[in-house]
Amino acid sequence: MLFFTQSGGTNAAERMRIDTSGNVLVGKTTTSVGTAGTVIHPMQTKITNNAATPSLTTNQLGWGGVTVEFLYTGTRKGYIETTSTAVAYVTSSDYRLKEDVQAMSGATDRLKELKPVNFAWKSDGSRVDGFLAHEAQAVVPECVTGTKDAMKDEEYEVTAAIEEVRDEDDNITTEAVEAVMGTRSVPDMQGIDQSKLVPLLTAALQEAIARIEILEAGA
Repeated sequence: MLFFTQSGGTNAAERMRIDTSGNVLVGKTTTSVGTAGTVIHPMQTKITNNAATPSLTTNQLGWGGVTVEFLYTGTRKGYIETTSTAVAYVTSSDYRLKEDVQAMSGATDRLKELKPVNFAWKSDGSRVDGFLAHEAQAVVPECVTGTKDAMKDEEYEVTAAIEEVRDEDDNITTEAVEAVMGTRSVPDMQGIDQSKLVPLLTAALQEAIARIEILEAGA
C-alpha cells in the first residue's frame, strides 16, 4: 500500500508505504538501515538519519516526568526522566526486589584484575580511556553484554528499490521495483555498562580507607 503527495504539476512523490511484511516505511522504500527514513514494525522500529539533526526528539511541556520507560513482561525495569534542569537515567534498585544481600569482600584483589587502557577508536582515531569488554567481563561479568568474537546475521540491501515515475499525462514511465535484500554474517559487538563497575570501585576504596585508618591509628 503506497501513499503519495503531489504539489502543483509535479510528479506525485511517495511519502509512506506498508509492505507485504507489515512494515510501515516513512520516507524510504526499503527496510535497510543504510537508507534514511523510518521503519515501524510491531517487533522493531528503525530510524536512520543522514543529517546533522536528532534522530529522535522527546519534549516535556511544562513539567518534569518520565520521558522513556523500559518494561519487561509489563513490569518497569528502568526509565529516562526529564526535569527542567537535567536528565536522569534510572534502573531498578529497590531493596524489595532483592534477597540474600551480602557484604562485598575481596574487592581490592578483584579491582587489581581490571585492566584499564588508553586506546584509539578505529572509526575516527580519537583516543579515550576505558576497558576491553571481554577483559572486564572476566572480573565483573554483569557489566558486559555479548560474547567475545560472536557473530550475527544482518539484513542488507543487495539492490536498491526503484520508485515509480509517471509523466505529465500520468503514464508510468518507470515501473516501481522492490529492493532486493540479502543476509550476511557480521560481528556481534560486545558492550559495557561502566556504571556496574561502581560497586566494586566503592568497596575497594572502602577497604583501602580502612587500612589507611588502621595505619594512622598506630602512628
